[in-house]
Amino acid sequence: MNRPTNTLTSLRGLRAVWALVFVVILAACTSTQSPAPSTTVPAKSPSKSSSTSSTSVPSRVSTEPSLVTAPTGSFSTRDCVTRTGGLVPFDEMTTEFVENSVRVGPVLFGNAATFGDITAENLAPATDHRYPAIKVPLAVAAEETVTIEIAPSSQTWASLLYDTAAFSGGNYALSDGTQVASFTACAEGDTSFNGGIIVALPGCLELLVTGSDQSLPTAFAIGPAEC
Repeated sequence: MNRPTNTLTSLRGLRAVWALVFVVILAACTSTQSPAPSTTVPAKSPSKSSSTSSTSVPSRVSTEPSLVTAPTGSFSTRDCVTRTGGLVPFDEMTTEFVENSVRVGPVLFGNAATFGDITAENLAPATDHRYPAIKVPLAVAAEETVTIEIAPSSQTWASLLYDTAAFSGGNYALSDGTQVASFTACAEGDTSFNGGIIVALPGCLELLVTGSDQSLPTAFAIGPAEC
């Protein structure tokens, strides 16, 4: 009677052993399988640009044409024949003309006392760097020959307009004027000459006035400027 029990027990033990072996084999097979591919997408590194963008605003390049100044060494000449009006002595000229003038040696610069009243808007170019001329009539002492020259510091923005052939009654380019103007007064009396100056902007207009026996540097503030 004891033998069948032992046989049954042996069978049960054998089944347990085979079950354990199966588990070990299954675990080994599972560990050797390749891992499943990851479903996480790695972050993409930013691509490097070949050039670095700048936040600075490029400087504006002017497309306007540069000012064309009066030709170097340009010269105009006036004499008794090309004077304006009759011969009027300085002390008999109109009070208004004298009060608005500035005397430099043998020359009266008409309207020079009012140059400071000129506004920047008055000097604005009409079109294409052409400007309204500022009237500056001159009175030169009898028998005097006077040369007026724009100093180099002012030649880039101003010129003299006393050549009657250049008078147009309109607006002028700087190149319509000259750097130097000469005036020879009549022997019979103080002599007046019409004309003016062309200026492109407010500033300190520096001149050299040369008479028969002296050279006088002088300067006029044109518009809102100081000398």
